[in-house]
Amino acid sequence: MRINVKRSSMALLAISLFLTTGCKDEKDSGAQYASLTVEQNKAKMEDEGAALLTKMDQLKTLDAVYVAKDLSTLMQLNVSVTYVDAPITPLVRLIAGMAGNPQQVYQLRDAVTETNDLKTFMTEYAGVYTYNKSTEQFDKTAKAGEITFMFPTGTSTTNNATVSLTNVTFKTATNQDFSGESLLTSLNFSVQNGSTTLLSCIYSAQCNADDMPSSEATTLTFSEGYKLTETLTNDETNVVGNVAFTYNEASLFSAHLQTKGDFDYAKVKTLFNTENQDLIPEVMNSANVWIQVGNLKMTGQADITSIWKACDAKYPSGWGDENTATEQDLIEIAGIFNANSQLLLLYADGTGVIAKSEFYPYHVQYSNPYFQDDSYDYWTMNQRFVFKDGSAMDESFFNTGFESLQADLEKFKNDLETSYK
Repeated sequence: MRINVKRSSMALLAISLFLTTGCKDEKDSGAQYASLTVEQNKAKMEDEGAALLTKMDQLKTLDAVYVAKDLSTLMQLNVSVTYVDAPITPLVRLIAGMAGNPQQVYQLRDAVTETNDLKTFMTEYAGVYTYNKSTEQFDKTAKAGEITFMFPTGTSTTNNATVSLTNVTFKTATNQDFSGESLLTSLNFSVQNGSTTLLSCIYSAQCNADDMPSSEATTLTFSEGYKLTETLTNDETNVVGNVAFTYNEASLFSAHLQTKGDFDYAKVKTLFNTENQDLIPEVMNSANVWIQVGNLKMTGQADITSIWKACDAKYPSGWGDENTATEQDLIEIAGIFNANSQLLLLYADGTGVIAKSEFYPYHVQYSNPYFQDDSYDYWTMNQRFVFKDGSAMDESFFNTGFESLQADLEKFKNDLETSYK
């Protein structure tokens, strides 16, 4: 079977970096292992998981979810509001759906900033939709620049709840590749009960001369103390992104990405359109990323330019061509990747490294006795985390030692379903 070693290698590195993270100082300092056994590390990891679940306990009773469920029910019963299915209805359904899956908070963030048809709906269907108890329908009052629903929630007999989409602004693109398209530059979305804001989402963005984002910021806040923030800056040589999910200012999850290179629109466009892997080091020179959950942190960095130069020097005829790679080829390539990148799983409080990653050659074999064309035998590259004792983390690592955390997760899920019935 023919493989593209260059493409698969870079994909593996990208996945490793973006699912893990990086800080240059940790690599330069030698990153010492924590003075713990594998089983002791498991116990601490389980404790961190339990602590995180405790901080997420309030997700079981988010007031915004109850209000969204009430509005969702009323909207399903009223054919008069079907024409505003976008953009309000998908947002309401996502909030209501958090009753069974709190991770939909991330989908909600993305859905709020989805611009598909948003400008058309804000122009044609702007107004205030007030629930009429006598007709059991929503009455519309025209009002430019917003789509707002006023309705009863809980046991109230008055319209005490409000869901609004306001401050929606756009920039008309001049880039010839998508000239005339509407680019979202601001948006506010909120869920209120009386004078109390239960959920607020504020989005803002600016574009450069090529209509690419030069900055973006999203803040999603729940009245119970949860906040999700996301920022992005891009000056075409340095792209920086940050994400943070907190509870009463205490960190639940955070991530950071920084890439340096030449992110000129024409170069990036050529790279994506041609899929020419040799253009990667011309666009991206280095990557530095980190992700943290509680006291557990995964860090990663890669010198992409050095990786490319070393591989090109070792294989001047082309190490990324779709030719069959030998075991020795992959040993050499893995060594280059290991020398110019590092991925670590460690304790954020500085007490040491849990495991260090390494790239290694991996033999893939499969023989189909009925269809010979479906059989293959080739060498590729894989990545694994290695503990202090030399053992590697594989799928079996999580099979034992996490029973208590698994039980807590199951209880958390069951409590969610019970709370929002």
